[in-house]
Amino acid sequence: MNQDVYESKLTSIMFEQVKIPFRLNDPMKFSSLAEIVMHEERVERHIRGVQETLEQTDADYNRMLTEFTKSMNAYKNDVYSLEQVFLNITTSGGLRALENRLKKQRHAYMEKIRASLRNFRQHFDEMILYLRQANVKFRKSFK
Repeated sequence: MNQDVYESKLTSIMFEQVKIPFRLNDPMKFSSLAEIVMHEERVERHIRGVQETLEQTDADYNRMLTEFTKSMNAYKNDVYSLEQVFLNITTSGGLRALENRLKKQRHAYMEKIRASLRNFRQHFDEMILYLRQANVKFRKSFK
């Protein structure tokens, strides 16, 4: 930031705190106010970064739910489409073959769901770890 922006922020801070009169010609007070303004900006940047990360995670979660809904509807339609096949089967061997086919479809569907959940959980854990580390680093910077 350039000097004019600092001075305008400092002036606004000074007028907000009427109880304590500051003079810009005092270098120590000007330096302290500049540090406060810079600290406030760092806090705001950190908060924005955390919010963006959480919003991205929420968007990923909603995307996963949408994919699950589409996948579930497709699976349901596949099962319903086999109803006519089921009604036309006349032998026990045909029923066993249909049962095996349904088991395979269900297994493939469940594996797809499990893999998607594993990926999301891994990504979520990485994001939480990143946020924790960022918060620790940010808090340590205050000391």
